[in-house]
Amino acid sequence: MARSQAAATSTAETRPQSTKARATTKDEQHKEWEVKEILEVKKKWKSLYVRASWVGYREEDPEWYPISDFKTSPYLLKKFYRENPKALGPPAQLPAWEEAFEAGEEDYEHLNSNKSMDPVSKSRYLKQISSVAE
Repeated sequence: MARSQAAATSTAETRPQSTKARATTKDEQHKEWEVKEILEVKKKWKSLYVRASWVGYREEDPEWYPISDFKTSPYLLKKFYRENPKALGPPAQLPAWEEAFEAGEEDYEHLNSNKSMDPVSKSRYLKQISSVAE
């Protein structure tokens, strides 16, 4: 398991957000790691994968993780897409991940898609998050 530092930036927030949100990653020991930032996204077989940097580790992690492993870190993903609007994605379920996080849901298993948003949804989403940031 991994955790991420997530800064809540949504104007729709009704409660203060934790500065640490979990991002689940699958490793052989099921340890929890703190995600520093999302580095890049790639698409493989119609699914999105992420490379991330980890708090406390100077070395780059060469591993690519399914983007749904970071579903409990919607603010890190949102920040990445705000800063990299031409990157592949965002994931189709990112708004649902953010909603679930804000609602304090613990079970995200039903939100496990690694599929990308369609171009129209991506355009709308990027406009929405860029206007919130301004």
